[in-house]
Amino acid sequence: MTDVLEAKLVRRGRFSEDRKWTIAESELGGRGVFASCDIASGELVFADLPILYGPKQSSDLVACTSCSDISRPLRKCSKNCHLPFCSDECEIDESHKKECCYLSSLNLTEDEWSPYIFRALTLIRSLLMSDDDREVVKHLHANRGRQVDIQVSSLLSLLGNTLSEKDVSWVRHCCGVLDGTAFEIELKDSATSLKGLFPLSAMMNHNCVPNTRHLYADRVDGYRMEVVASQPIPKGTQIFTSYCPLLWATSLRRTFLLHTKHFQCKCERCKDPSEFGTNLQAVKCSCESIMLPKDPLNFNSEWKCEHCGELRSAKHNISIQKSLRNLNALDKSMPEHNYIRIQMKIDHVFKKTKGMHLEDITDEELRTVSEDCMMILKLIVQLKLGNTRFKGRLCERLSKVSDEMNRRCFQMDTREMGDFIECGRTIENEDQRALQNTW
Repeated sequence: MTDVLEAKLVRRGRFSEDRKWTIAESELGGRGVFASCDIASGELVFADLPILYGPKQSSDLVACTSCSDISRPLRKCSKNCHLPFCSDECEIDESHKKECCYLSSLNLTEDEWSPYIFRALTLIRSLLMSDDDREVVKHLHANRGRQVDIQVSSLLSLLGNTLSEKDVSWVRHCCGVLDGTAFEIELKDSATSLKGLFPLSAMMNHNCVPNTRHLYADRVDGYRMEVVASQPIPKGTQIFTSYCPLLWATSLRRTFLLHTKHFQCKCERCKDPSEFGTNLQAVKCSCESIMLPKDPLNFNSEWKCEHCGELRSAKHNISIQKSLRNLNALDKSMPEHNYIRIQMKIDHVFKKTKGMHLEDITDEELRTVSEDCMMILKLIVQLKLGNTRFKGRLCERLSKVSDEMNRRCFQMDTREMGDFIECGRTIENEDQRALQNTW
């Protein structure tokens, strides 16, 4: 696999002898990406171009096939490939030529542009990949399961008997690879996003305490992914990403990973019932202390009170979680640091700072936003998550809150707040340097 991947990177001009990574066997099973030298926090680890990308099949939004704009009216391609475009310029984009020729030749019976063809476009593009690109994808792990079967069936219902058995087998493999290793490509100033298969990034394994963050260049730069160290990575250490939100509790993360990525995470954070002392998934005991699972790696584990020793079944705590739609139940059952309360604080911070018109909120609301920001940032530190992109976004909002508090002459802990604000500027500068990378 290493030779195939290196050959691909050479073809794209992305390979250098002094690279900071190597591919090797992982103790987690299969392969992983490892640091071939010491990598400092904020340093660019590698850049990766997508070998395949397109709309998410589950997306409810339909956008321009070329630029992904959803704000302008869409029309059908003039060559009857039945894909939507917002302009003549987007229709004649070089990236559209192959798929346009292929779909037009099928003589599909749609009158207008088809949302079904649009959503299947990523898999359609997999049929048009070069032999060299196919050779890379053949070496990537493919998931199996109901979701893969559904997506393949949807494509077959569109293209019918135009596909050979070999084509169907290839699409199934690609769908399985995308299911397990695709990344969501976030688009600037757009409510939609794409999914992309990045050959080197696909080799990174998951950890609930990742040591990298990633961001994307614009379409003109091919949606290039820049992978940046979010904390120091010593030589020989595995380079990790995360497949799920970092402030979810263990039970939620592990359930999500099992259902979407088909593996059970057993990282150090998942093995610790308290999640490094944060108690993110704790519930209240009748004695007002907290209860945590005895064995967090067992979905059916009993939960035990750390004070009185009371035991509850996993089913009992699941029923508590379901009752939390009611705010009164939340107050009675959830400690202040529970992940559900944390998510509510996150939502509150981003709602109040949306558009950054902080002069319109009350003094009390401003102080609450500041306190919530600080609490979440301290939680990120306690979870050993390093300088994540989410931390950078929070620090940016904290900076605006601090400016408004200064304007109103509020008293505050300027030293600790200032440290976080400076951290946010550091993350922003590092990301900008990564996006300007040209090697």
